[in-house]
Amino acid sequence: MTFSTRHLALIPIILAYWAAGFYPFQLDLPSARKNAAIIDSGSLLFPAAGLAHTDRPPLWMSDAITRQQFDITVEACPSLPIQTGPARIVAISKDVFEQNLVIGHEMNDLIVRIRRPLSHPDGTPPFIIEDVFAEPGCREISVSVRESMLTIAVAGFKEIDTVLNANALLQWNDDFRLVVGNEQTGDRPWLGRISKLLAGNRFNPTDYLAEPVLQLPPRIWYIPRRIRGLAALRLCNAAAGPCSTSLRDAARNLAGFIPFPFLVIFVTGRANATKLIWGALGVSLSIEAGQTLLATRSPSLVDLVLNVLGAAIGMGLLQLGARLVTARG
Repeated sequence: MTFSTRHLALIPIILAYWAAGFYPFQLDLPSARKNAAIIDSGSLLFPAAGLAHTDRPPLWMSDAITRQQFDITVEACPSLPIQTGPARIVAISKDVFEQNLVIGHEMNDLIVRIRRPLSHPDGTPPFIIEDVFAEPGCREISVSVRESMLTIAVAGFKEIDTVLNANALLQWNDDFRLVVGNEQTGDRPWLGRISKLLAGNRFNPTDYLAEPVLQLPPRIWYIPRRIRGLAALRLCNAAAGPCSTSLRDAARNLAGFIPFPFLVIFVTGRANATKLIWGALGVSLSIEAGQTLLATRSPSLVDLVLNVLGAAIGMGLLQLGARLVTARG
């Protein structure tokens, strides 16, 4: 085969790897989306994806970190009993990776994440009160920290009282803004109505629905979490959470590229180890880059390394086989 014909013969192999890496081909692109949030009659409405946020960190947050105490009360009336994300009712956060506090809605449970010693930067593992949103109606949710005691209360449900480490709120970042109805990144929308939102010092809280402190930007820049994770050079699967590359995923990424050298040599008749490894790197890199545009896929540097390692193992097996044949011959 000529040089160009050999390279054309590689196209089916590349297409096969792309098909496996991109399936089921659901595009999810960054976009500017209309903010559906509405302030009406003293309530904050989210009939569709939207958000409201402060233009700067809450004034009470530095005092809360210093005094190690705060109170937040929110009355949430979801329009759907089952929401996921967790869908953000209220958050004090930078993005989906770094949060001081999240009051969220996952399935029909109340999820509270609070950044504290030994937690992840997103406040996980969370505190959960099950079935809070199983029945229609509004729920008044109270989250407070006083003298290292975290209390999460919802009328009619068992209260959570747990002791945090001393000075737990020193883990908080006082640059984060308060956001309602979504994450700062626009990809954790909650649907429903907020009819009360008080936060700060329990004796003199900020009323976020009575005072003009919340902003409703006309558009939300939606940037999928997997792209933000890649931009931050996170090594693990960005869509599934911090460092969540499973053993099954790792085995699939490793084993999937072991046949790569065999296929290339079969169609080209050439066996150059260096070019094969560089070729595997190129194919894997193109897959990871393409996955940034897909809803059901997540680019990962771990996947890239495992793919190249798989190709190297395949090349090693080929060379071992060739030596055994030569020794017997």
